[in-house]
Amino acid sequence: MDALVSTDFDLATDAGVAQAEAAYGDFGAACLENTGPVLGHVDTVSAAKDMDVLRAVLGDETLAYVGYSYGTQLGATYAALFPEHVGRLVLDGALDPTLPAEEISKGQAVGFENALRAYVADCQAGADCPLTGSVDDGLAQVRALLDRARTSPLPTGTDRPLTGTLAFSGIALPLYDEGSWSYLTMGLDAALTEGDGSVLLQLADLYYDRNPDGTYATNSTAAFWSIGCADDRSTTDVAQMRAQAADIEAAAPTVGYFFGYGGIVCAQWPVPEAGGSTTTRRRAPRRSSSSAPRTTPRHRTPGPRASRRRSTPRPS
Repeated sequence: MDALVSTDFDLATDAGVAQAEAAYGDFGAACLENTGPVLGHVDTVSAAKDMDVLRAVLGDETLAYVGYSYGTQLGATYAALFPEHVGRLVLDGALDPTLPAEEISKGQAVGFENALRAYVADCQAGADCPLTGSVDDGLAQVRALLDRARTSPLPTGTDRPLTGTLAFSGIALPLYDEGSWSYLTMGLDAALTEGDGSVLLQLADLYYDRNPDGTYATNSTAAFWSIGCADDRSTTDVAQMRAQAADIEAAAPTVGYFFGYGGIVCAQWPVPEAGGSTTTRRRAPRRSSSSAPRTTPRHRTPGPRASRRRSTPRPS
C-alpha cells in the first residue's frame, strides 16, 4: 500500500502508464487472493440489496437512512431499487449518481481547487502565512511545491521522503475542515521555508489511516478502489485519458494534475465490472449540485495520483 499511495508514476509516457496499471493490477490480485469471490460483489447495487435484507431481517417496513458523500450514492441506489421501502432518507453532500466517473473527477478537482483558494485567502489574511503575494500567487506557490516534490521529494527525517502524491494528500486532508487549516499552514511553512516534508507526511498518513508502524488502521482505501472498479470504470484508452487529464488540469490548475488517469486503477482489476449500476443511475433522482459534497470518503478514485476516495471539501 505504501508504494501505491506514494509513487509518482510518469503518466506522460506510455511506459509510465503501463507501470502504474501493473502496480494496481498486482494490488488487485492480492485483494482477490485475500478476499476471495466476494471481491466481485462489492458494487453499490449489491450493497443496496444487502441493506434491504437487513431491513427485512429487522422487521422494519421502511428503511431510515442517513448517507454522506458516497453514502448518498448508496442511499439513492437503494431508493431506486426499493422505492416502496424508503422511509426517512437523508442524503447530505450528495454525489450525482447519473454522472460518469470522469465528470465526478473533474468536479472533485474543482472542489479541491476552490477549497484551497479559500484556505489561501484566509491564511494570507492572518499572520505568519508562508504564502506571499496575492491569492493567485499563493496558489502558484503551492503548485510549485507539488511540482518540486514530484521531481525532488522532500526529506522528512525518515526513510519515506515526501513525494508529490504524498504532498497532495497531506494538503488535501486539512482542506476538509476549517478547524484543521492551521495544520496545513504548519505543513506548508515547514516545506516552503525549510524544505522539510515531515508535517505534510504526517497529514498524508492520517489521510490514508496509516499507523506509525507502517500498518493501516482501516482498509478503506482498498475498499473504495474495489467498489469503484466494481461500479463504473473509466476509459483505459491512453489518448482519451490524457485528453481528460488536460481538461481537468485546465479547470483546476493547482491540484487538477492529481485527478486524471482514473482508468488506470481498474485497467487490470482481477474481477469484472458488476454491471447494473447504469440503469440504477438513470432511475435515481437528480439533485442540485449547488453545493460541493462534504468531507467523508468519496466513491470513485480521482486518479492514480490521488488514490484515496474522499469527497470534495466544501469551500467556505
